[in-house]
Amino acid sequence: MKKKKRTWIYILPPAAYDIECDRCKGSNLAWSEWAHKIWCFDCEKDTPGTDGIFDGPIPYEVAKMRKIPLEQTEYSMAPYPTK
Repeated sequence: MKKKKRTWIYILPPAAYDIECDRCKGSNLAWSEWAHKIWCFDCEKDTPGTDGIFDGPIPYEVAKMRKIPLEQTEYSMAPYPTK
């Protein structure tokens, strides 16, 4: 399968959404430059990661109550360091 470049990210890093590295279970992560991948700084690899809070329905009100923003931004405008 051909890799596709990421065009957007959520405004918080992956760990804020309970996403972990599927290889080492670590949370030292950033959104990868590739779509559907995260970058694990510990493994130094792009990996699919776990689904975190996205593995089931996320009621909007619950996300709002937990103060979890679901807004997105362009990948090039990331508000924190990416790979």
